[in-house]
Amino acid sequence: MTTARNKNSSVFEHLRVLEFEDGECRHNYNQTKVFADNENSIEIFTAEIKPGKWAWGYNLFPTNGRNASRFPSLEYGYCRTERDAKLYILGMLLANGKMFNQDAREAIGKAVRDLQQLNLF
Repeated sequence: MTTARNKNSSVFEHLRVLEFEDGECRHNYNQTKVFADNENSIEIFTAEIKPGKWAWGYNLFPTNGRNASRFPSLEYGYCRTERDAKLYILGMLLANGKMFNQDAREAIGKAVRDLQQLNLF
């Protein structure tokens, strides 16, 4: 039996551990620029808040002109690796892709594909 996935949830929901804790990182987090043009900007943040607990955050300027920003926090669960945290937040952005232009959506998809590539050497 499968469960229906919320249309606005990440396709990588299975990577998130649903344990909610206090813990936020306002300094020394990793930043990844996903996309930027005159209309949209997407930057994701990752931080290992506690050993083996990677949190995600973001700084977004979607098409509507408003800014959305969040520091990495354990408030919404965590992932076990930085790669998983990046995939989770990128999946969330894809699920909510209507707020970005086509070029931004393509950049998100490329970032996902790049993370899914296996390194042979």
